[in-house]
Amino acid sequence: MSRFIELHLNDNKSSPVIVNIDKIVYVEENTRNGGCYIRIGTNQDGSFVGYYVKESYSFLKRELL
Repeated sequence: MSRFIELHLNDNKSSPVIVNIDKIVYVEENTRNGGCYIRIGTNQDGSFVGYYVKESYSFLKRELL
């Protein structure tokens, strides 16, 4: 069963996005700007899309575990 979370992109211009946590394949803490970098597997060919988000590493870790 899929679970979704709302994330806020770090660019201050975008609306929040809802992400299926089953598609998150990589999370890295962004020490310069705060928040995290996440990589999401979205395509059948195995390609990824990455986003910088405002949510903290500890928040994402709690949501993913």
